Amino acid sequence: MNVLRLLLSQKTKELSDRAKAEDDLKKAAKELGATVKTTDFVLPDGQVPDLGNLSGPAAVVFSMKPGEISGPIENGNTGAVLSLLEKQELPHRILLLRRIRSATLFFKVSSRKLFGLFVQNVREQMQKIRQDQD
Repeated sequence: MNVLRLLLSQKTKELSDRAKAEDDLKKAAKELGATVKTTDFVLPDGQVPDLGNLSGPAAVVFSMKPGEISGPIENGNTGAVLSLLEKQELPHRILLLRRIRSATLFFKVSSRKLFGLFVQNVREQMQKIRQDQD
């Protein structure tokens, strides 16, 4: 299963890198076959469907500026890249909590798909080795 986690990690990093290079999370997601989901405003103690509690690795979104794209975020069998669309400061009397809306990209991969990616990766590596030997 470590190979599957490695592949998920690589694909999530690839997604983050491509989204940052193109400055377009939706376009990068489409190119890599990932799904884009947009949330409503979320508080730091809130939950995001498929991502979970925002107090974990996804809490990085609260330090981002609108338009920024996060690095890869992993949560078990799910990888995500976040893009902050908008944030609003709450009144001081509500503990200065930030409300945000974030575009979340979930790269969910089934074990079968991850195994297929693994096999594809092995084939590509073997082709490179053959080309180097020729």
